[in-house]
Amino acid sequence: MTESEGYMTLAEVEAQQAQSLSEVAAAGDAAAVEQIRIRYLGRNGSLPAIVKQMKDVPAEERPEFGKRTNAWRAALEEALAERLGSVGTAKKEERVFDCTLPGRWFTPGAKHPVSRVIEETAAIFARLGFTVADGPDIENRFNNFTALNTPAHHPSMDASDTFWLTDDLLLLTTGTQFDGNDPEPCRSYVARLARRGVRGLGFGTEVVRAGIPDALAHACRDQRMPLFEVPYRTPFIA
Repeated sequence: MTESEGYMTLAEVEAQQAQSLSEVAAAGDAAAVEQIRIRYLGRNGSLPAIVKQMKDVPAEERPEFGKRTNAWRAALEEALAERLGSVGTAKKEERVFDCTLPGRWFTPGAKHPVSRVIEETAAIFARLGFTVADGPDIENRFNNFTALNTPAHHPSMDASDTFWLTDDLLLLTTGTQFDGNDPEPCRSYVARLARRGVRGLGFGTEVVRAGIPDALAHACRDQRMPLFEVPYRTPFIA
């Protein structure tokens, strides 16, 4: 810029353009690219300052001067965008997985309280000489209902109370009703439990029956299976 004329010449504009593009090409990271953008395109940058000098440029030179400054701005903005993309890609490539790093270990969750109670209860019975037997969770209609003289219209057979897999197969229910006047269902039931390795049977009372049916007690005695009475007041998790 000449002091006498008060504006930058076209040659100086071209030199500034070349300098700015050279700085962009040499920028090593996104922060450096941003600094160059501010220095040349910011509110107080070189290009806005040059544009303000347009009023001092002779009228015959203004078209060419404006054309050169606009071309500089376009070229600089394109170079900044390209360089920012390239340094960003390089940074991402630096984050390649390093197989020599130690693994990331995730803390396992805690055991559910009900599961802990079941394990503690099983451990107590194991010390008393019992063993834990695991049998199938799927039963057929006959063994679960018919053999126990359950009426066909009994609500326990409803889909809302029993999870039916097919018309004949279902998930085992949580309880069983007995006909105290007919010993055959009790004998059949206890015999099936014994064959599956069950070592003890609990019978809930004070809900439907005041005590353990005699037929069930005789069936357990025949199979030498311990029989426990579980009063209604007994907590569910006991």
